[in-house]
Amino acid sequence: MKTLSTNCKFCGKPVWMECDEDGLAFLNPEVWLKKIACNRCGDYKANLRKTENAIYSVCQLLRGCRQNMVGSKRLEMESKVREKLDSLTKRFCCLVCDYFRITNLWDSAVPEMIFNKPDRAGNALSVYLKTIAKEAAAPA
Repeated sequence: MKTLSTNCKFCGKPVWMECDEDGLAFLNPEVWLKKIACNRCGDYKANLRKTENAIYSVCQLLRGCRQNMVGSKRLEMESKVREKLDSLTKRFCCLVCDYFRITNLWDSAVPEMIFNKPDRAGNALSVYLKTIAKEAAAPA
């Protein structure tokens, strides 16, 4: 076994791993060693991606509902979508705030913005993420 050391791609903290020397003969460690993340960052990115994809799926459902449904069926579907957006954005905000180690800052404006303009959901999530990152980096 050979121990390889590098830094996390996202937070820069030292990371090490043990690899079989025979397996390293088939891989190019100089290339993939730059892409390694620590467990905390890797779990955060994976869970964040899952939650973002769920939000995008709900937005797709909302767009389809608005194009194809009318009347009470549409209102019923939109209310279910609104509830789902609330729970998914709460999960998204919890993930981001926990990662940056700050108090959970969920605001009902986030799902409302996504509900009103589902095509711009990525922008709303990106703005929230950048705002939290900026607040976390600000001196206390």
